[in-house]
Amino acid sequence: MHIKLLGKKRGITYYFAYKAQLNLVQFSGNLKTRKEKIMSKKIISLILSLILLMIPFSSLGIVATEAEQIQAEEKITTNENVYNKLHFYFDNEEHSTIDDVAELTNAVNSLKANSSQLNAKDISNTTNEIEVTVEFDSNFMQTPQYLEFAKARESLKNPEEVLRFRQSLNDYSKKYHSALVNENIKLLSSLEYSSINVIDYSPFVTLNVNPSDLSIESVQTLCNFEKIKNISLSYETVAETQSFLDEALEGVNAYELVTHEFYTGEGLRIGVYESGVCDTAYELLNNIDITKKDSSHTVKDHATMVTSIIASIAPNAKFFVSAIEEKDKGVEWFISKNCDIVNCSYGVFENGINSDGTYSEGIFEYRYDEDAIFDYQIRAHYVTVCVAAGNKQTNNKKDKYNPNGKVTSPGYAYNAITVGGVELNNSNKWEHSENSCYGCTTPKVKPNIVAQSVVTFPSKFETQRGTSLSTPIVTGCIALLLEAKPQHITYPERILAILNSTAETTYGYLALNGNYDEKVGAGIIDLEAMIDNNFYYSTFNSDGEATTDALSRQIQLNQGTEIQVGLAWLVTANTDDEEVYVTNYDLAIINSSGRIIASSRLTLSNVEMLRYTVETTDTYTIVARQFGDINSNNSGDWISLVYNFN
Repeated sequence: MHIKLLGKKRGITYYFAYKAQLNLVQFSGNLKTRKEKIMSKKIISLILSLILLMIPFSSLGIVATEAEQIQAEEKITTNENVYNKLHFYFDNEEHSTIDDVAELTNAVNSLKANSSQLNAKDISNTTNEIEVTVEFDSNFMQTPQYLEFAKARESLKNPEEVLRFRQSLNDYSKKYHSALVNENIKLLSSLEYSSINVIDYSPFVTLNVNPSDLSIESVQTLCNFEKIKNISLSYETVAETQSFLDEALEGVNAYELVTHEFYTGEGLRIGVYESGVCDTAYELLNNIDITKKDSSHTVKDHATMVTSIIASIAPNAKFFVSAIEEKDKGVEWFISKNCDIVNCSYGVFENGINSDGTYSEGIFEYRYDEDAIFDYQIRAHYVTVCVAAGNKQTNNKKDKYNPNGKVTSPGYAYNAITVGGVELNNSNKWEHSENSCYGCTTPKVKPNIVAQSVVTFPSKFETQRGTSLSTPIVTGCIALLLEAKPQHITYPERILAILNSTAETTYGYLALNGNYDEKVGAGIIDLEAMIDNNFYYSTFNSDGEATTDALSRQIQLNQGTEIQVGLAWLVTANTDDEEVYVTNYDLAIINSSGRIIASSRLTLSNVEMLRYTVETTDTYTIVARQFGDINSNNSGDWISLVYNFN
């Protein structure tokens, strides 16, 4: 929910009247003409102002709104260095390791100066405000109610049971997180902000602050509260918009399944998160069940193309489409609509601007105001999310300048399935698409998987390129997998493990990062292999010690057998020495003599993969082994181990 405040006032007072405003905004959304909408906004502003004037401070449960008085009532953090909670995104670098007030002062002043410079350039899609994202400390995934949901997930057998499960879980999540935000929002009173966006189904809120109103003292105050876990500051985020199928379907081994309608996505609910909404009159979207969050959103070709690809693969699914202009963070609206899978063909990053008006390459790394939200919501609600890796842009006059082709957020979210692109080369083999983004500065695997990035549409759009088109191919294929195997619907970690265990290598595949290729991850997806696979095992590891086997399976393998193994587990963002605390699980194949014959040993990753050709007929054990302490932020890890015979 996004709440725009009236005038330059402290936002704390206005938050408690947001429900009244939401009802009025719904009235405004039903109006058609621009004149009617402008008039309705004036009426809303007048009515809300009157409502707020009638609310006494005593009814809000706050004697005063000064930060000093709140500090006296709230527990102050005992963290060794409270400044480590801060994450700045601007001017071509991330100031994520703030250690003292001097560094904080420098970061705040630089952020304000760069924000002013951008506004002076009058660049489109930017504002004169700074976005502050705050994460409150949450114990949602440790509550008895949530643990019951986690246990119940194992017994779900069909889409109807999954739908009831999602509705109950999401209702509980919304109540829990609403209460959490209501309880802690008074801690934000040190900020002078013009609007607040409460991100449903999560402990995150975002606030817009005028640069002139942002003070070092106000940021210091936020750091000192124990109930505030992370604080991110950046320019207001700008989305990257990127935007027939026979060749692509053949490439992912889905042509027969789709063209003969063995599966159609029946019973699945698919979200499409885009820069705008799709044109339902487009020929590929005829007779598709589509619900738009707001029909007044601008129709965009990009959204139309992305939705058309998924709908061409899974035409009988229910689609829910929302534009990113809504100020939503993560996939909150899609959670509220009980979606099983969400497609995000967009990317977010921050470019610096040079004195001549050109751009310097932006920040490309894990973001607490983007990726962390996705990681939390995916793990908490068991929804699968596919995101585009992004596209290279070598023109430094474009605000999406990305000459090195690095992955954009939320593609760094560990729990998301980040999709890169491939094209057919001159030898008619699938090869990494030159403009498809890849690469991280930490040993996580991004992209996870790839699909064709070139699609020729019937009429209007013709041939288009980009990972925006690879991603809906993967989303559509996963929808068919979930229809065929509904027991996977609430297991995003198992889906990721299935992708790892069934993907095919591409031309020029180099297993450098673990057993993954830097550019294509595990390789190109294979839908038939995904559906045919029956060797999957899941567990919740909550009390394992270092060097223990969290999950293992013993199998007989004959000489010459090619086996492929995938391991994946769900994580959440956490303030620590490293950007995300990930339990370290390694994957190994052990022969009957106890010797490790193949292994995958990534450290800061939530996936592992093995490809191995058996040299000797024997009884082998496939092991997911824990090294180091378990991720205490989750009170345990959902782990899935999947293997496949090629």
